Amino acid sequence: MPRKTKTSLIPATQLTPADQGIQAAKNDAMMIYRAELHTHHFHFEALGDTPKNAIAALVEGFKRHAREYRCKEDWFVEYVTDKDDGDGIVITEFALNGPGLRDREWIRN
Repeated sequence: MPRKTKTSLIPATQLTPADQGIQAAKNDAMMIYRAELHTHHFHFEALGDTPKNAIAALVEGFKRHAREYRCKEDWFVEYVTDKDDGDGIVITEFALNGPGLRDREWIRN
């Protein structure tokens, strides 16, 4: 199952033992990232080996969409915000061959 995440700024030394185990499991797994954007009419998504690459692939898809629908090449800018309000591009992190999840969360014990 996917897990929507944000990068943690907490140093590893401040992580609880359970969180350190989760981090170790993530370090052993291959990570893949899905960038997606929902608009009123379409759902766009792209995959990458880093969040940055997933977003770059998504933006390229936006530009191809613009050419096909003959709209402004930067049409998607209005949907992309820096606010964390659930709108805009969402990054979902997947751990391939990683530990199982429960309710889309890492199991802490």
